[in-house]
Amino acid sequence: MQSRAERRRATGVQSLEHARLGLTALAQRAERQRIAELQSLEDARSGLRQLAERVERPREVATQSLKRAQSHLAELSQRVRQQRTAQIAALRALAGARPELDKLCRLGASEPQRELDFLEVLGVHHSEEAHSNVLRWLLDPDETHRRDSAFLSRFMTRTAGVAEERDMAGIAPSRMQGADWSDVEVLREWNFIDILVLNQRERIVCAIENKIGAAEGFNDQGVSQLTRYRELIEEEFPHHERHFVFLTPSGRPSRVRHEQQFWIPESYTAIQQAVKDLLEENDGAERSAALFALAQYETTLRRNNRDIGERSERARTAHLPGKPDSHRAGLSTQAGL
Repeated sequence: MQSRAERRRATGVQSLEHARLGLTALAQRAERQRIAELQSLEDARSGLRQLAERVERPREVATQSLKRAQSHLAELSQRVRQQRTAQIAALRALAGARPELDKLCRLGASEPQRELDFLEVLGVHHSEEAHSNVLRWLLDPDETHRRDSAFLSRFMTRTAGVAEERDMAGIAPSRMQGADWSDVEVLREWNFIDILVLNQRERIVCAIENKIGAAEGFNDQGVSQLTRYRELIEEEFPHHERHFVFLTPSGRPSRVRHEQQFWIPESYTAIQQAVKDLLEENDGAERSAALFALAQYETTLRRNNRDIGERSERARTAHLPGKPDSHRAGLSTQAGL
């Protein structure tokens, strides 16, 4: 049997062995941790090197771009200085040539360029019949001007607005603007009325009396042609809304006082503006005969409207009020000035 001293020694040896094994394991763990920390440090160094490289590359690119921009600015500045020098030289040369320029300006002012005007070439730019024919063409949506009812709608809406401004009874401008004008009849000389616009779908009828160089006609009984036309329209179209337009170059009202409440005065200036609006709506892509015709008529109105109005007023004052009018066989025909 072991003595108590031997057992104590054996226990001490065993405790020492356990302690040695623990220290060994602790040393191994410490070594592994050190290796891991070294690896992390190396990874961090590598990341920093890569980041520095990424930062350095844009800086180099930015530096190169800045140098190129500075070079371009220097070139531009040089070109601006050269151009300024050339402009100063040109201005000095122009100042030296002032007498010759003044002479050219005087020559240009003495020989103005005239616009082409086919109606004037044909000698009908003062003709009531010619203007009535062109107006009928413009007002008819099915005609060859290729603008559908654009002009007709403008004309009806504008004249209704004139009536409203003058506190005349009639069709409201909003009614005219909202109406469907795609299917209408536009007639010349229907019962001697210059132009008749008949819209059966909307039940609107419009009579247009066009006057250039003539006063309103009277029959042998002294009844105005405007009265006869109005009463005829009222009799023939009792269930239609009725619209009466008295068209003259100056837009003057009828000289027949009791008809002024019915016939809306309108001028050729309004016609010219409506045609001009149609031309301005063109996007530039269209090059048609219809567009040329519109431009020609706008030119006629713009160049000759004042002259037409003056001739019309002189001719009108030559008529005596109440005297039977001889044109259009007792009614009205072409003025043909």
